[in-house]
Amino acid sequence: MEATALTFNMHFIDIYVCSWGPRDDGAEIDGPHRLTARALRLGTHEARLSSPRSHCCLSDGEQSFTLSGRGGKGSVFVWASGNGGMQLDHCGADGYVNSIYTIAIGAVTQTGKPAHFGEPCPGVMAVTLTGASVGSPLPLVTVTSVGGSCVTHFPGTSSAAPIAAGILALVLEVNPELTWRDVQHLIANTAQIPDPKEPGWNINAAGYHVHHSDYGTVLLEADQHTDPELSSTGHKGRETASVQYSRQSGAEIKRFSSRSLSPGSASLSIWPQKASSASPGL
Repeated sequence: MEATALTFNMHFIDIYVCSWGPRDDGAEIDGPHRLTARALRLGTHEARLSSPRSHCCLSDGEQSFTLSGRGGKGSVFVWASGNGGMQLDHCGADGYVNSIYTIAIGAVTQTGKPAHFGEPCPGVMAVTLTGASVGSPLPLVTVTSVGGSCVTHFPGTSSAAPIAAGILALVLEVNPELTWRDVQHLIANTAQIPDPKEPGWNINAAGYHVHHSDYGTVLLEADQHTDPELSSTGHKGRETASVQYSRQSGAEIKRFSSRSLSPGSASLSIWPQKASSASPGL
């Protein structure tokens, strides 16, 4: 069932949002099983199939063919990182969050601090604003509910992931040619650090600020204009980057080449971060 859902109309659905996974009880370890893992790979890669019957989730062919989500650009899989923080759960035990083919989204409060229910792990790629601090009256996420009613407080990574997917949908509306890897690179290249004073920020070998526990790389935000500083360079495959950087005060970290989106109405904003004495991780 999972594999079928994750490949359903894969040439017409750009983004799959999943707010589910193993139980957030601090004890369960689980992840994609064989067919689901194959479906995630199929959605992001061109795959030569010897028989359509070799995959449970593929039935619209009678001979060998090549498939990849979004017409070869790759499906975008957005995943909620989990709400088991109060049970000391760790999203490293969630194989869906840790898949290289998914974008795992965590949650922060209106103060930029990690949500109390959030699960820390290196698999989190980014966070979105999803709920107020404990005891705050702020209704940051309002959603519809059963019976035609609504809920003014819907915190949790189950709402953070759809918010992130909505932001990424705006980006794909601006530039539909972005590949699944372009989207991941765009996230790493853009948005802002929620709380620079939060301990745990480091600079990885590629020159990106990362928080290997609560934040991932960045806080996602949507802007109603196109940032000309962003571009797509067709990152279809995985890459390993190693760059030299200076820890000297004021030295700017090397990054991938500048990127720009096609003209449109929405994009991710970028706040360039510099490695200075006030920067995280230095």
